[in-house]
Amino acid sequence: MSRRQATAAHECYTKGMRVVVLYHPNSDHSGFVEDFAHEYERFKGKELELVSLETRDGAAAASLYDVTTYPAILVTADDGSLQKMWQGIPMPIMSELDQYTQDTVATPELVGV
Repeated sequence: MSRRQATAAHECYTKGMRVVVLYHPNSDHSGFVEDFAHEYERFKGKELELVSLETRDGAAAASLYDVTTYPAILVTADDGSLQKMWQGIPMPIMSELDQYTQDTVATPELVGV
């Protein structure tokens, strides 16, 4: 594993990541998004934050992070910096998303440094 890959892997496991799903609750995709969030909580035991684009916060987040396709999943650090984003369908697989919702901090040995 290269140093760059190790750094990226370490960032994925850092405490304080926020995962937000931006979507339109009254759209064709709303049921799909809500089912995905429900299944994620059921299988992974973690809640995803669903934010409507019709709210001030949802519209502001979409503008700030240049979201152009919905639904969108944003992963941000404590300082608000964007770490990862998925836009549109298909949604990411749960195991890929799960690495950003971890509560533990990796040590260099765990990421192959």
